[in-house]
Amino acid sequence: MTKHLTILLFIGLAFWNCEDSESNQPDSKTIFGLWEERYAWDDSYDYDSHWNLLDHPPTFWTSISEESTSICRLEFWATDTACYTDWMINEAWELFGEDSGGYTYTSSSGDVLIVSYKAIEDSLLQYYNLNSLGVRLYKKSIRIETLDPTPICDD
Repeated sequence: MTKHLTILLFIGLAFWNCEDSESNQPDSKTIFGLWEERYAWDDSYDYDSHWNLLDHPPTFWTSISEESTSICRLEFWATDTACYTDWMINEAWELFGEDSGGYTYTSSSGDVLIVSYKAIEDSLLQYYNLNSLGVRLYKKSIRIETLDPTPICDD
């Protein structure tokens, strides 16, 4: 009887330990955080929906919070004058849950841009649709912890 009780005790502790380790993990499906673009695909390519690894270093970052989305770009990346744009903040966006959101932007010329985001595990899928040009662009980004966007480009 003591032998069976010991085995049951260890099984119970093992399940309790597994439960604690899962609850300490951050939710990887949340859209909030800092994202670095790594892959892109658009309708002009015949890739059968395969993602293309960018043929240059990362040049585009997106930061997403409940209040806003922000983007930062690396300009002139292949030159000695490489610099980062200041963060462009968009507060006119809608959150569709912790894993998705989007916005519509109309330029002064009347072009309508639809942007949507969807977090899947530690990836962010982005979809851009510029209606006036009939262009659809898809991007895939990975979650990163920090970014030091220096130097800032001169205007």
